[in-house]
Amino acid sequence: MAFGTGHHPTTALCLTCIADLHREGAIAPGMQYLDLGTGSGILGIGLAKLGLTGLGLDIDPQAIACADENAGINNVAENFKVAVGGINSLPADKTFQVIVANILSKPLIFMAKDILSHLAPGGCLALSGILVEQAPDVIRAYERLGLPAPVQRNEGEWCGLLWTNVAVDAGKNAESVEA
Repeated sequence: MAFGTGHHPTTALCLTCIADLHREGAIAPGMQYLDLGTGSGILGIGLAKLGLTGLGLDIDPQAIACADENAGINNVAENFKVAVGGINSLPADKTFQVIVANILSKPLIFMAKDILSHLAPGGCLALSGILVEQAPDVIRAYERLGLPAPVQRNEGEWCGLLWTNVAVDAGKNAESVEA
């Protein structure tokens, strides 16, 4: 019923980023995460299975119902809460050590400042849902807000972008970003 079965390359790219972060020790149990555009909840479930605690947001109420059901089936409902809403539904001061978003490039560009405002100092950011040809625009939007170049992983026509140890002030002093 919701996007995110794990079979689409963008979902696989995000899961690979999560696995790499875990293997490198960049994420650890007890950390807080945000799964923006959670869909079926697969990314949030993966993070919860690694011991992190987080929130899945989606603007689609059906996706939230699906993600909530999947969290229960996977025994992570305690560590993975879901809610209908977007990035602007969060309290202004709420931050997360890890943010994952597997949505389209234009929304990722449009929401760049808002996404970064919710990333804790030293946090990790994984973005996907991006066509390889659109990656330079997405990267440029985040670089304008103070991030360095990300690690880019490609799978066919799709890519995932990963930033680790994001600086404290990234995105805090910048104005809006346009595509």
